[in-house]
Formats: sequence, C-alpha cells, structure tokens
Amino acid sequence: MNGQSYNPFYSLQNAAARVYAFLDLLDQLGIKDKQSGLYRACIKVLEHHEYHEKPELRNGKTDNRADLQAIMGLNDFIAKILSARYHPQFNLLYPHLRLLPTALIPQTVPADVRDQGSNKLFELYLAILCLHCFSDVEVDSPENSKGDNPDIMFKFLNKKWGIACKVMHSAKVKTILDRIQEGIQQIEHSDADTGIVIISLRNIIEYNDILPLLNPTEHKTGADPVYGAFTNTILPGVLLYADSEKIRDSLHEELGESGAKALFSGKKSAPNVCMFVQASSLTAIGGLPVPTILRMFTILQWYDKTPDETVCMVNHLNNMMHLIQ
Repeated sequence: MNGQSYNPFYSLQNAAARVYAFLDLLDQLGIKDKQSGLYRACIKVLEHHEYHEKPELRNGKTDNRADLQAIMGLNDFIAKILSARYHPQFNLLYPHLRLLPTALIPQTVPADVRDQGSNKLFELYLAILCLHCFSDVEVDSPENSKGDNPDIMFKFLNKKWGIACKVMHSAKVKTILDRIQEGIQQIEHSDADTGIVIISLRNIIEYNDILPLLNPTEHKTGADPVYGAFTNTILPGVLLYADSEKIRDSLHEELGESGAKALFSGKKSAPNVCMFVQASSLTAIGGLPVPTILRMFTILQWYDKTPDETVCMVNHLNNMMHLIQ
C-alpha cells in the first residue's frame, strides 16, 4: 500500500528554504530556544546545502549517512508542519509543537528509549495528516495523557475513528503484543465507533540495508566512503516492507491463528495493525546518487479481512503523506 505516484527525491535547495520558513514559524509560536537540538539540526541542513553548493568544503572521508538520514527526515517533518500552519485547527497541535526543541524529530532515525517526547512527535506527524484528510479532529494532550484514550480521533465515513499510536523500541514479540493490546484498549474505552493501532518501527528498522556503506573495511583504513545507490525505489521499499512482515510473522508465530483472531474479537478496533516505516536512501539517476526518502503506512495480511473502510482510511493517510513534501 504505497499510495499514489509522488516524487521521493530530496532537494537540498528546497530543504534550506523550508528550514528558514520553519524557523520563522517557530518564532511566531514563541518557540525560540536557540541552544536546542532542534536548532542545531536545522543548522545541519543549511550546512549540507552549503556543501552541495561548495563541494570543496565537504570532508570526503567522513561517513555522512547518519547526517543525511536525519536531515531528510527533519525536512519531511518540517514540510508536514508547514502544511498545517493555516489550517483552522492548527492550534490543536500547539502542545505537541512545544516538544520540538527537546525531542528527536526525524522519523528516519532511531531515538533514545528515554526520549518520550520523540514518541509524542509521531502522534504529531499523524495528527497533521489527519487534519488534512478528515473532519472534527481531536488530539490527546502529550502532557496530561493518561493513556486511556486514542491519541487521535476524527470523523470519516460517518463514523468516529480512533488511532492509537505506538512507537516500538524493541522487536521482542511480547513487547509489541503489549503495545497492541494497550492500543486496542484505548480505542475500546473511548467513544470511537472504530479505529486502528498504528505502530512506528523507526527504532527497529535495518537502516544500513536501506542506505548501505559498500566499503566498510577500506573506509576504516582511510578510504573515502562509498554508498550503495539503488536503481529505483522498489527494492529499498521491499526491504522496508519486509521489516514490517517480520513483526507480523513473529506475532502470528506467538499467537497462532486462534490467538490472533481472539486479540481483536468483539473489539471496535479493526482486526489488524498498521505499520509505519520511513527511511532515507540513495537512487542512481544519470550516474549520480540522488537522496531519496521512503515512507509508507502498510496494513499486513492478518487472519481476518481488514474492513474496506479501514483500508480506505489508511490509504488517505498514505497519499497525504506523499503529497506533502
């Protein structure tokens, strides 16, 4: 479920302009901590733009994959925030926006397990997409949340929906199952008619497979790093999808068919889980490696059929995520 056609390629020129617009927005919102990690990350984007314009300034010996992954993810998130700034319900996002200076923002890199603010920013990312796609959006407070309500609620297809957002820091089956059960209960305890649990795999994705270093041994001894660039976005997309499938397969092995069905039996939540994956990659175009961002919400095959309305809702999120860039 990859959404409609879109341009996945990353432009440093556009990124720099977007960073300036974002910093202006933060000033307007009174978020002005110039010593924060957020501002340092924005400066990093501008530095890479300068390196692009003046390659002689770049240190060719440094493995810059971590920086590239982070700045692409930051720019994607900034694009989402800027897209919502004139929305009549933008004020719903203020409590989450105040977390920006102290939390790791990009969804393309793993976050420290202690960075609870970063988990809340996944809610912000989804909430922005929901503002564009659905009506009567409600966003649970990141500060006073008791964990007994869906993180986001909205109206769609004449129903009230609830989304429970979960960010995994471990691929252990029991941990994942516990988070799914928590999400199901959040939806169950609310006044939502239906809903779904959406899990971010940002902390357990195999990023080195998506943006590989081809000469690790030589690089350790002083050679310039050589990065792998895919001929198109299909193969790295398949690798990301495979990370989701591993989770699904582990759950099926743990629960069995009867246990998997029982997990959702009689519940308002759709009988499935939606996975969110996002990563940075390189695509070879005209002999040059072009930075590329990959992202998808995907509903994997479960034992019970996912309702068409749920598939439709997730497709809306997917398409909006790709359109805002």
